[in-house]
Amino acid sequence: MNKKYFSVLLMGAMTVATVGTVTSCKDYDDDISNLQEQIDKLSETIKNIQTQINNGAILTSVTPTENGMTITLNQNGQTKNYTISNGKDGQNGKSWKIGDNGNWWYDEGNGYVDSKFPARGENGKDGENGTNGENGAAGENGKNGKYYVPNPETGCFDIYQDGTKVESTNIPYTATAENAITATWEKGVLTLVGVKDAVDGKIVLNLNSVLRAMVFNPSHYVDGVEAIDLATYKYQPLGVKKVNADDDFLADAPFYALLADGVTVESPLYFAPDMKASYFLNPSNADVTEEAKDYKFLMSSAKYTDFTRAAATSIFTVKKVENKDGKLNVSAKYDGEAIKQLTYEGWSGENREMTLVALQYTKDDATVTSDFATLTTSDYSNVHILSAKSVYTDWRAWLFTSATSTIYSDPATKAVQTSSTEDGVTPVAEVKYDNDKGIDLRSLIRTSWFVNGHGYTTVETENATEEKVKEAGFKYSFELVGYHTGVNLTSQSAHAAIAADGYTLRPQAVDDNGKQQAYGAAQTRAIIGREPLVRVILNDTVHNKIAAVAYMKIKIAENVTTADPTQITKDFADNTAFTLNCDDANPALNKKVTWYEIENKILADNEVNMSKVEFEDTYQLDGSATDLTQFDKNTINANAISPKIGKVIVTTADVNGTMTQVLQWTMSGNEAYTHFNTADATGKKPTSISTYVRYTLKPGKTAPNKYIYVKFTWTPSAININPVANFGNVNKIQQSWYAANNLTAGTGYDEIHGNVEQMGKPTSNDEFKFDIKNSLVGNKITVDKMAAPYDKLNSTVAANAKFTFVDGHDFYASADGLTLYGDKAKTFKIATLTADGVVEMSKDAKALVLLNAYSPKELANVLTARVAVKSSLCWGAGIKINNNEFDVKFIRPISVESATAEFTDAVATTSKVNLTFKNWNGFDFTDPNRAFPSTDYFAYYKVSKIELDTDNATTDLNGNSNDLLKKVTSLIELKYTAPTENPIQANKYGTLTYNNNGLTVGTFHITIPAKITYEWGVLNTEVVVTVKESQVARTVRK
Repeated sequence: MNKKYFSVLLMGAMTVATVGTVTSCKDYDDDISNLQEQIDKLSETIKNIQTQINNGAILTSVTPTENGMTITLNQNGQTKNYTISNGKDGQNGKSWKIGDNGNWWYDEGNGYVDSKFPARGENGKDGENGTNGENGAAGENGKNGKYYVPNPETGCFDIYQDGTKVESTNIPYTATAENAITATWEKGVLTLVGVKDAVDGKIVLNLNSVLRAMVFNPSHYVDGVEAIDLATYKYQPLGVKKVNADDDFLADAPFYALLADGVTVESPLYFAPDMKASYFLNPSNADVTEEAKDYKFLMSSAKYTDFTRAAATSIFTVKKVENKDGKLNVSAKYDGEAIKQLTYEGWSGENREMTLVALQYTKDDATVTSDFATLTTSDYSNVHILSAKSVYTDWRAWLFTSATSTIYSDPATKAVQTSSTEDGVTPVAEVKYDNDKGIDLRSLIRTSWFVNGHGYTTVETENATEEKVKEAGFKYSFELVGYHTGVNLTSQSAHAAIAADGYTLRPQAVDDNGKQQAYGAAQTRAIIGREPLVRVILNDTVHNKIAAVAYMKIKIAENVTTADPTQITKDFADNTAFTLNCDDANPALNKKVTWYEIENKILADNEVNMSKVEFEDTYQLDGSATDLTQFDKNTINANAISPKIGKVIVTTADVNGTMTQVLQWTMSGNEAYTHFNTADATGKKPTSISTYVRYTLKPGKTAPNKYIYVKFTWTPSAININPVANFGNVNKIQQSWYAANNLTAGTGYDEIHGNVEQMGKPTSNDEFKFDIKNSLVGNKITVDKMAAPYDKLNSTVAANAKFTFVDGHDFYASADGLTLYGDKAKTFKIATLTADGVVEMSKDAKALVLLNAYSPKELANVLTARVAVKSSLCWGAGIKINNNEFDVKFIRPISVESATAEFTDAVATTSKVNLTFKNWNGFDFTDPNRAFPSTDYFAYYKVSKIELDTDNATTDLNGNSNDLLKKVTSLIELKYTAPTENPIQANKYGTLTYNNNGLTVGTFHITIPAKITYEWGVLNTEVVVTVKESQVARTVRK
């Protein structure tokens, strides 16, 4: 049911005076007079309603009254009520409308009540997502749910599904009293049934007016010009694993989504949502359809200062039209390639050209065209989810994209990635432990995209409650991610639950087993300080894929947050050199703060000036002595960081009151490498790193400063993180390598030649599989040894060395480098490769065509793959290997080097076809001196068929060797009789029959296309037939 505006079903009872016992003619006349008065009054009311609607008024509500109902119209902000009464003896009217939940709601004077009857069907469900983040196949379109439609003929609801009536019911919607009036409002028409003295008891009011104009409602501007923005989105589809609030998912992080094979990473997704535009109707209750076929867009390219509205053929296809609240919301598909964007040729505005578009509506020979708007395009990429609570909107507000980064051991960590100077807030937000309504997670986030290669822009003005991402087909979802902290493995996220709406997080207690309870459980002070972790997902609802993932912590807090006093800072520095060495046993940094440094720089400071005993009685270090809490800065509102920067510990606890606490900052090589190898937005890598720990004033103690920060800074005297190895020729067997496109071994180190298996062994079976390592010294992958400071990496480089295909020679490698494809779209395989160098030729038909296209004598054109030696190090570090790429030639197994036949015109009519077969290493199949003479080469290579295409034979009979014989003359006939043996036998290659039914000829040649089928495909060659001059001609010459 396509409802206009309120989409209400109205019901009211209007009972006319009932005729009782007739006592006199006067009484009877009075009854008639009263009845006519009521009819006239009703007629006048209906006339007034229709007149006001025709002038642009909108029906806004129907309200039950004591003995009828009141209809309210609105025009130009002014309201007017019309009452339809059922007389003093009447009963209350009854109105129906469709509620926000899609059900019919009724009002009998005491407010609307849900009838539980759906007024529209539920959409069919989409396909489920696969496990471990793999996208599941789209499910079949489900049938829409059943819904209720009033039937004016029966006065009861009928049940519909997918627009078709499926069942009648006895559920009444009309008034049941005698002489009652029932009103229904549907598709812009108000119908009154049961009106006495009306034709058939029915009055129909048209609730719409004639459309006079449509005015564009802009949501985008280009230099002050109203515009429609055509957006294109690009992102890398992600996958996520299933999580819950109870288990430990510390390592949870998204991953690149995989294709159905479970190995290949999905390609980046590009898509353009439908173009959306909005237009005000004039009048706002104008009678227009919602049929897409009645609308089209007109386009015009024109000069900025002087344009004509002569429209060109539209490149838009209107897909959906919604008429709501006096506005048309239009969705359209468009041809992106045909969109002409704004061009700027100087700031003066001269030669500045725009593409203009207008909406046109045509119905019943009446046409209305809107005003024109300009078109502009925006390319969106590199999406990120931000903290809406941050003062920043750039990279400093990005939420972390892994649980580890957001948690990492300390319960007071932040979830916003910040610089060391950002005045950030961490966790992202606090929710009070007794807040029964919870917190709207959407209010904590927003999304930014990199637009047109110029910079980031946020989708939402404030936060995700604006639901702006829906306009492009995206949607947020939220999940609690369980993680455990402390020795007792406290489950943090179990202390909250997310409501059925999917975005309201409520703090609450766990059950007796420490597990999450259903939403609505008790809220106690015991949950204060817990920090549930939330995974935020930006879903592409158009393609059922994940565009972005981020994590944030929510702190369950006390009701009152106290202010902080001042703080001081003490600095400690280190300059130990750092070298990437894969040493996990020893820290890369080991900075100790000695007891006398603590004494002299902290205890003796003018703002502290305490004895050791006084200081330790007044201050305490934040966090565990075995892993102190670290902070992002040295301010009152500093945030604890996660992951921490190394580890700061107390090495000597003051048990007996005689030893001063000593601090030690250590950092693993992995942490150090990650930091020093991560560039900032400008591409610059850091040369130092700092972190803070702090002494905090104990409860009940007083001192000038609440915090005393200890700042650790490491500025290495040298940072060695870019090792370079070399795949030198010393690692190669000289006589197994070739110069580029050279058939002579030992001439260079540019390529190796791969071939089918050598015959002669009992297990030989013509397999096209070879091992690259057989061309290397020791039959293993090795690279040149690196000198200091990277000499400790040599064993790791050797252990991780591997072979991969790389793009080259118009072939394309898979993401893992182990498959080579014959086209960029990767539709067919050329070969596969194991990491340790075993290459196997594919038997894909297209690959075999490429294999057999050229013989070894045409080496430059032979099927060639590009292969690289690669390796990896520890800690996610890569290593550059010089001279690591080389070519691998796939030498086809067999070739035909000579293919001939010979006739003498007018003498010989039949001739044997002569073919010379040679295998990949040059041995003639029939040569008695060939290698392995006892082996039948034809059987080994499975040569099964010889075909000659005599119909397409060419000839030089007329001086041009490319002429088709059948076009030069129809009097010379050729017939080929193929051999029947399989495999083909030596010297039995079939016969040709030649017949000249014409005149005598001189010597000429015929070239016949030939195909030879064997195990590894089809060889294409040519049989050259020599026809010697006619014997008669020769005799005459003599």
